[in-house]
Amino acid sequence: MKIDTSISTGNLISLLGIIILVPMLIYPLNSAGSVLMISEFVLVAIAIFLMVRKINMFVIKEKLVFMWLVTILPVVVNSVSIANKQFGYAFLFISILFFFLASIQYKGYSFKNLILLIGILSCIYIFSTIIFSFNLDFGLSKLALLFRSSIYQGTLGSAGFTSHYSHNSMYIALGTIAWFSFASITKKKVSIVLSLLGIVAMLFTEKRGPLIALIISMMIAIVIRDKDSFTKKITKYFIIGIILLVAIYIAYLLFPFMFAVLDRFNGNDNMLSNRQYLWQYAWKSFESSPLFGHGWGYFANSLNITVDTVGVSNMNAHNIYLQLLADTGIIGFLIFIVPMIYTLFVSIKLIRKNTNKLLATELVFSLCFQIFFLMYGFSGN
Repeated sequence: MKIDTSISTGNLISLLGIIILVPMLIYPLNSAGSVLMISEFVLVAIAIFLMVRKINMFVIKEKLVFMWLVTILPVVVNSVSIANKQFGYAFLFISILFFFLASIQYKGYSFKNLILLIGILSCIYIFSTIIFSFNLDFGLSKLALLFRSSIYQGTLGSAGFTSHYSHNSMYIALGTIAWFSFASITKKKVSIVLSLLGIVAMLFTEKRGPLIALIISMMIAIVIRDKDSFTKKITKYFIIGIILLVAIYIAYLLFPFMFAVLDRFNGNDNMLSNRQYLWQYAWKSFESSPLFGHGWGYFANSLNITVDTVGVSNMNAHNIYLQLLADTGIIGFLIFIVPMIYTLFVSIKLIRKNTNKLLATELVFSLCFQIFFLMYGFSGN
């Protein structure tokens, strides 16, 4: 009997996606440099194979593909990171870009299964965060040691299975967007419940930027997909907004510990968490070389300032836009920002034109995560 050993294009693209997602979402692999590097090499190898397989369809002439292909230039040309033999981020960026270029040639492929995988893996972080925040354990604190040795920023409740509450909030946000994408299209109860639990878990992380970006991204997606008239939209969402505010206020009265994140918006905490000093340094760096910047990775490698008598170095700017300006100047900044904004508008246009459920989940996920990323970029890395 002859055994079919052929591998379908869909399976290869799925494998590519899993190679990306597993190191990102299974936290132990995120710290294992060798595992991540092996994943990246396999990712590039399969991506090249896919591109060669349909080399006649490698359409650089397509505007969107060309725009993103050009973003490689600021990463590898005049790169401080590469000059210092710090290849990790540059190689990872190019790996992800290769995945995009390879996958886009197979226009019949659906990424719905990969979005589902994101949602499933994110449940590790959603449920552990909620359980720890209610001072429960069920043996999870021991299991958490397999994911990280210790917590260096945050608490057991806010950081969960990660060593930093920012990492935890990113995984939860990504998963929440995935479940929201399914909920908005299928209206299935399990997707709706998991979306709501994701928002609850985000509250417990006490991360302000990701929480705001997540909620706004989902609200914008809902409004864009709504086919009602402008007047009906205003009336409907005003009523929904009032109901939500009342519900949140009641929840705050009953479970005040769930809203500890609100303390970070008032005088009890440094509102900007000293980010203003990083932003000032980034802006001064940009002013000294406004056209081409100082080179990719310059900011993190050159930062050496004192904040409240504490030395600060080897950090990113906590604002991707200012850091792009400092590293790559206005030229590199535009090379990145133009495809970002163009992709966002294309996504909005596609969602408005989409009259059936074909690729609807993928479009909602794409739009939400783009908005989330662009908003979080004002205060995060």
